[in-house]
Amino acid sequence: DWMVETRDLSELDVVEVEVGQRVSVTPDALPELQLSGFVQSIDRVFTERSGDITYTVHIRLDDVDPALRWGMTVTVTFE
Repeated sequence: DWMVETRDLSELDVVEVEVGQRVSVTPDALPELQLSGFVQSIDRVFTERSGDITYTVHIRLDDVDPALRWGMTVTVTFE
């Protein structure tokens, strides 16, 4: 199974996200590719980065593409 982690949701943004919420994921290296998925979990513990409070959201992808590689950066759009 393919997972995406987004680690930059601020405390203001994370309250708008919920488990099960649908997302679309676009790899930066493959801008023509759009994948779908859903929020599997949201960390309850925050991380402080440069003075900002952020949370990690774990996304499970529904589908994959052979061109996709582990470690690629992606843009996540929460629906």
